[in-house]
Amino acid sequence: MNAGAAPDGNGSERTPFNSLEAVERASAPGDEIAVLPSPLSVPPLDGGIVLKPGQKLIGQGPPVNGTTPLEQAPRITNSIATRNSGDAVVLANDVEVSNLVIVDSYRGGIYGQNVGEIRVHDNNLSRTNTSCTPGFYVYFPGNKPLLSNGWAAIMVDEDRGAASLSILNNDIHDGICNDGIDVRATGQAHVAARVSSNRLLRLAQGPKLHSVLAIGMQTSDAAVLTVESAYNSETYIGSPNADCEGIFTNQTG
Repeated sequence: MNAGAAPDGNGSERTPFNSLEAVERASAPGDEIAVLPSPLSVPPLDGGIVLKPGQKLIGQGPPVNGTTPLEQAPRITNSIATRNSGDAVVLANDVEVSNLVIVDSYRGGIYGQNVGEIRVHDNNLSRTNTSCTPGFYVYFPGNKPLLSNGWAAIMVDEDRGAASLSILNNDIHDGICNDGIDVRATGQAHVAARVSSNRLLRLAQGPKLHSVLAIGMQTSDAAVLTVESAYNSETYIGSPNADCEGIFTNQTG
């Protein structure tokens, strides 16, 4: 698919789809979905996409999280609050998401709930959660959610079964109301997460929120969360009077 394609595309490389919703309808579990680069002057593909099990959502072209400025890129967003709760990418079991530029989403950039295995890597996310929706709440003794954070650019919730999460080498930057990466395990979930080599830059605490986390991890109930976290960089996290954290863990159960 391509943001600059004609509206009557059939999904082929010569005549790609020009909407995320069309790709979502036409694709099947296990498909690889390619997002072609388009000039930065063209608005990104809008409306978000809900992936099906086994799919790969891959941005084509040069790496989007390098240091070389790009004249075009595979860009998506979701500015629509009523579609997928405003999330740009909704994960499913055994999916891969890579080399995408995700910008200005209404809520999350990439979100998953009860996904068994995911691979999210080498993406570039900025200015997510334009709605300033609360996401991660810091709980205190007595199970009281006292500190609210903005919905994270990349966020995963698990409340049952086993899950294996790989979140690697993503650039998350220039947020005015979002955490960077948050993982929450509740209920009976057993989660193993590798959160490494991500670069988090210039994340501010949003108005009416109470903290901002570069990386947040939380367990409650009888859930177990094991995290391998290495080689992440976190720079300029916070804003005037913010409660800002680099790597934050909250064991509430």
